[in-house]
Amino acid sequence: MSMGEAALQWTPQSHAGRPRILANLGIASLNRFEQVGDLGDLGKSVVTLEEALQRTTQDTHLDEPGIRVHLGHAYFWRFERGDALADLDRAISVMGDASRVGGYAREPWHP
Repeated sequence: MSMGEAALQWTPQSHAGRPRILANLGIASLNRFEQVGDLGDLGKSVVTLEEALQRTTQDTHLDEPGIRVHLGHAYFWRFERGDALADLDRAISVMGDASRVGGYAREPWHP
C-alpha cells in the first residue's frame, strides 16, 4: 500500500480533503502508466480521478479544473490503447468542461 492509499484509507468519506487525495492518487497512477505502460495503472487513474471529480464540492472547487485535465488525458490515452469511442467522447467532454470551470470561458474575448 502506498502512502497515498494509506492516507485515503484513514481519511473519512466526508472529509473536505478527500477529493484532493483521490486526485493525487489518480495523477500518480497516470504518471506510473506513462513510465511503465501498465494498463492497470491507466484504469486505476480513470476510476480514481472520476471519484475525485464526483466528490468535488464548493470547498474543493479550485481543484476541479486540474482534475478534469488529468482525467481527460487518462481517457484519451485509454482511447489510444483500446479504440473505444466512448473514451474519446469523455476526454473531449471532461477537458472542454475544464476550461469553463476554470473561468476561461467567462473572459470577454472568449466566445
